[in-house]
Amino acid sequence: MKLTGDQLKVTQLTEKHVRLLLRHRLDFFREFNIPYEKSWPSNAILIALPLYYDQLLKKEQSNLFGPCMIQLLLTNQIIGEFNLKQIDHCIEIGYHIFPRHRNNGYATEALKLVCKYIDQIKEIDLIRAYCYKNNKISLHILKKIGFQIKIIEDVITLERGKEA
Repeated sequence: MKLTGDQLKVTQLTEKHVRLLLRHRLDFFREFNIPYEKSWPSNAILIALPLYYDQLLKKEQSNLFGPCMIQLLLTNQIIGEFNLKQIDHCIEIGYHIFPRHRNNGYATEALKLVCKYIDQIKEIDLIRAYCYKNNKISLHILKKIGFQIKIIEDVITLERGKEA
């Protein structure tokens, strides 16, 4: 999956991406001509990479699941990440924009790109995102693009049905 918007591109990590990241992170940045980003990948993605790589090699990996990088179109710089996980007919999404790149509309653009892509997949009925109830900005962004609050506890679950 490679999605392109006005300012950004969202790219799901391929077998080659993951192999280079697991071998030596600097090789990844050199190979793909991406400016080095010390914050990427996050610990959450780093921990999952070996399992993801194994699933890619065994061809068990769904095209609808896995880590993605969010990059600026003009500079190729990584400014954040997505993780997509398919559970039955639902896609759970998690995302993170690095603090120095926030308040530029990047999270909104990236979420719109990913949701538009998922909306085209007929096997998927629901998109689910989680955020902490005190994360007012993320909550605002998710609600703005059509997610609705489903459950409130310490973590807020927001869901978005597919558009007709």
